[in-house]
Formats: sequence, C-alpha cells, structure tokens
Amino acid sequence: MAPAQEILARNTFLISIFFFALCPRTKKIRYLGVTPPISEAGPTPVEVAVTNALIEALKERGMFESEEESQRRCGRNQLTLLGGVARLLQEANRPVLRVELGPCARLRREIVLGKLDKMVKDFVYKVSIKKLPEPIAREAGGKIFTFGSYRLGVHASGDLAGHLTSFEYVQNGRASSNFGAGADIDTLCVVPRHVKREDFFTVLFESLKARPEVTDLTAVPDAYVPVMKMSFSDIPIDLVFAQLQLISVADDLSLADDNLLRDLDERCIRSLNGSRMTDEILRLVPNTLAFRISLRCIKLWAKRRAIYSNVMGFLGGVAWAMLVARVCQLYPNAAAGNIVSKFFRIMFQWNWPQPVMLKSIDEGPLQVRVWNPKVRYEYWSRAA
Repeated sequence: MAPAQEILARNTFLISIFFFALCPRTKKIRYLGVTPPISEAGPTPVEVAVTNALIEALKERGMFESEEESQRRCGRNQLTLLGGVARLLQEANRPVLRVELGPCARLRREIVLGKLDKMVKDFVYKVSIKKLPEPIAREAGGKIFTFGSYRLGVHASGDLAGHLTSFEYVQNGRASSNFGAGADIDTLCVVPRHVKREDFFTVLFESLKARPEVTDLTAVPDAYVPVMKMSFSDIPIDLVFAQLQLISVADDLSLADDNLLRDLDERCIRSLNGSRMTDEILRLVPNTLAFRISLRCIKLWAKRRAIYSNVMGFLGGVAWAMLVARVCQLYPNAAAGNIVSKFFRIMFQWNWPQPVMLKSIDEGPLQVRVWNPKVRYEYWSRAA
C-alpha cells in the first residue's frame, strides 16, 4: 500500500472510531410501563402460600367456576381435552408453575361463539349479495371478536385460563383451581364497508330471532355503544357492531392496526376500542396469570363495597383492570397475593388526579380523539 493510501486508511479508521464514541448507544428497555419496576424480585415461599390461600378464598366466594357448573355449561359430563401441556418457569430461587389440562369449561362457550361467527358471515353475505357480484359477496367475510372479562381471562374461562382446570405453585405451597364464575360475554361484530348498522339491527337481528337457542333478544340501537343483548344456548352475550372501510373482513384480521380507524364514525370507534383496549392491556402485563388472579380479587372487593360501577360514578371493569395491570408492571415477577397487597398501598399513596398510565400517550397519525389527561383535566376545571 502506498504511503498516501496508508495514511488515508489510518485517518478514516480513526475518524470512524471518534464518531462511534460520540454516538450514544441505545439502551434496550426491558420493562413494561412508563417507569421502571419498583422490584423485580420473584415470590418467596411465604408469598406463594399467601397466593394459594387467596385462591382458595376466591373459590369459596364463587370467583372460580365449580366442577358442577363447568359440566352443566359444557352439557356433557365426559368432555375432556385430550393431551396435555406443561409450562415450567424454572428460574433461580423461584417457584415452579405447573399447568395442566382437564375438563373443558370453555368448550360450550366456544361452540356458541363459533355459531355466532358463522351467523355473522351468513349475515354479511346476505347483505353483500344484494349490492355486489356473487364472487365478491362470497369473499366479504365478517368476524367476531371477544373483549372485556372473557378476553382478559377473568370470566368463567378465557385465553390460556380457558383451558386450565388446575395449576400448582410447587415450592412450599400448592394451589389448584378452576377459572371463573359465569357472566356475559362481550362480543364485537366486524363487517366490511358496504354493511350498515341498520343491516345489523334488522337483518342479523331477525336471523338471531329465528334461532330457537336464542332467547331474551333485545336491540338497543340508540345506546352510547349500540348493542344487541341475548342469551345464546343459556350463555348471555352482548353483541356490538363495527363497520370497517374494507371491501372484505378476513378471518386473520387483527384490530391492532390504527389505520383501521380511518374514516370511521365515533360509534364504530367506540365499539372497536373495547377489543383493542383489552388486547393492549394483556400485551402490557408481564405475568398474565398473576394479573388474572389479582384482578379477580380486586373485582370481588370492589363489588362487595358497591364501588364497581361506572354508571354510578365509580370505576368500571376496564378501569379496575388498568389499575391492577399497572401494579403488575411495577412488580413484574410477584405472585398474585403480593400484587393485591401492593395494589392497595400504591393506589392509596397515588398522587391523584395524576393518571394511571400503562404506556405513553400516542397521538397517532389519524384525526381521531385520543384521551389526554391534561386536556380532560382542563376541561373538567372549566366545567366546574
């Protein structure tokens, strides 16, 4: 290499090293939430025992579905899930969580939801064939999503919890339980752009009315979130409606894409927000099992004290879920018993009206209203 080229190469290397040293290295964020955790310690044997005692107390108070109710809802005493799954969390000095499959408490609900999904697809086709060519109408699709307590896993069953009948903390303690006490299932009907809300409350309503297994069918089209209420094979269901600006709604559609909110009216956005918010809460929780057990306890506590109702001016289901989720973020490896204890301490000491946030506010690219505590607080101040 010539001297001039050697000098140039050496200087280029030194300049690269200099700029690399000046550029700050991006630190990977390994926590969920807007602040780091208070403690990342795992549960102690005492905390595991407390969690087991908490589960037993919740079972005694009807917060977990009994074997009798499970069999009644399934409709067949011999229904079981074949096979099994084991999830082992083997970390240093931490209890092992063992998960097992057993009688399918969720099966009947899944069958009902499957029937409802098929009815939604038939409804979309029936409306589409009047406006579109047959091949396009056949591909128009339609889909239902669940949200609320059922999707969070604190209903009679849900998500992973829907397939669990027992689990064990193995380290100086043991607990087993079924998941959930019966309640209605919040369900969202998503349709393509050519299907209107009026079709939902006429065509689909009449189809549901004609089904012998559907009873107590009621339409509330003028509600803040328009809804149809029904009992489908003795399972209460609330069904809301959302129209997307898509030519078809595929089975693999995800509602996480903000662009789906483009050009939607407020009622459709409110309907979609139920499912989107539920999925976002689950995504932002570090330990869904601890979150679900803790939320069951807090819901029971709030209902016993008659403060579980947004209609009455208190917090509703989503608000309580967000509060519990925030405590789970602050103690990502804690057992449910410890989460419940920390919940009351943290919320008692919280600097209200400072909002409880699970993530930073994202205004997003669309011209849709985003909840902003500063704007809302100033609005309330002016209103006062």
